[in-house]
Amino acid sequence: MVIQGLGLSVRKASILSDSDPVKDNKVLQLDGVGDYAQLPNDTTIKTTQTNLVNAGVSGAGWFKVDMPEDAVGMGLFSNDGAGQGVYYGLAIQLGADGRLRMNLYDGDGGSGSTSRRTVIFDSPALGSGWNFIAFSFDNNLQANWKLWVNGSEIDVADTNGGGLTTVGYSASGQGAVGANLTKYFKGDISEFALFSKKMTTDIQTTIYNCKGSTATGAFDYKTDQGNYNLASYLTMWLKFEGNYKDSSTNNLTVDGVGDPVFVTETASRAC
Repeated sequence: MVIQGLGLSVRKASILSDSDPVKDNKVLQLDGVGDYAQLPNDTTIKTTQTNLVNAGVSGAGWFKVDMPEDAVGMGLFSNDGAGQGVYYGLAIQLGADGRLRMNLYDGDGGSGSTSRRTVIFDSPALGSGWNFIAFSFDNNLQANWKLWVNGSEIDVADTNGGGLTTVGYSASGQGAVGANLTKYFKGDISEFALFSKKMTTDIQTTIYNCKGSTATGAFDYKTDQGNYNLASYLTMWLKFEGNYKDSSTNNLTVDGVGDPVFVTETASRAC
């Protein structure tokens, strides 16, 4: 299936092993050794505590994981602290145990459990193919964080960390797609979008199943004014179609760090 227009421009199938979210045959490939797409030090990325509590922060993207045997965990997204050894901001991470994690760092400059709050989710069957991963920090409380993989909500396995519930940022730190702290993603990323609102099961299921709220078969982030009004909350939209362009109205500057490359992949199924 293909989500047309300005929405999640991906190709996917109902059979997970045949999923292929590739548009224009380009994806961003990261080698797990210092590669990532660097986000700007910008207030639209570093959501305030007030906005986190009142509105929430969510995101969604397509990831193909190539977990190395000696992995210590891989960052999928962070809004501060990429390439750093101290804890700042919000982050999504895949642990060496295959479990996805959502982290809130309180910004006290530490690098231990007393500087963060973490939710660990049950192990999803990521496999070697493409996976649609969506997350939602509904507010600053761990009990209200949610994560979905390939259309299904993943149960919480554990919560830990003794940090404050206040998200903290460094003055000059920048976030990333493909990194959290010094934990770097290895594999391919087809697309990533960030929103200044909560994600719901209905929203992520609609996107994943190639159905728009304004027109069946077409999900348009940038102009969507339908049931979800995502256009009003679209913070960033990276399609990685051979460049780092932000296709949201914010036009944020995103750069490649390390030696990431854009590679060609052939889509096998279409909407």
